[in-house]
Amino acid sequence: MGDSSAYDWILRRLQDAQADFSILEHQAVYTMADVERLISIPVEGSIKTMVLSLATAGSPNLAFCGISASGKLDFGKVARVLGVGRNRLGLLPPERVLELLGAPIGAIGLVWPGDHETLLSSRIRTTGRVYCGIGRNDRTLDVGLQDLIRVTGCKVCDIEKEQ
Repeated sequence: MGDSSAYDWILRRLQDAQADFSILEHQAVYTMADVERLISIPVEGSIKTMVLSLATAGSPNLAFCGISASGKLDFGKVARVLGVGRNRLGLLPPERVLELLGAPIGAIGLVWPGDHETLLSSRIRTTGRVYCGIGRNDRTLDVGLQDLIRVTGCKVCDIEKEQ
């Protein structure tokens, strides 16, 4: 189901920040196809979180990148935003995400404990509610977009491929 300590940390972080949020309960999800099939949420507000490893000295080793549900991450754009070479970025495979973060890929979201870079695509097509992982793959975070940005301190930037 995911790491309850991460889930508990995320809940406390959101509550301490007085964020406007709720938790949606559902069957476990692992892919965006699962999300579309099992959860009744607007696609334009769905955020897919991808975890990248950074091979750099003196900076966090991970970057959490939130993109639109139908989007594709542009590694070149991410590298430019982070100020690293493209060859220093790598997408973590699902088993490595589970090992490092204690939760499967369907549970990962932008609000996450630890020292890491957090980027949010400027192409998220809503100014209202957004939906993303919260540390358990049988729960989804429903949060105001501005609260998500405030709580994570993420950089909002163009990190998706042209479609």
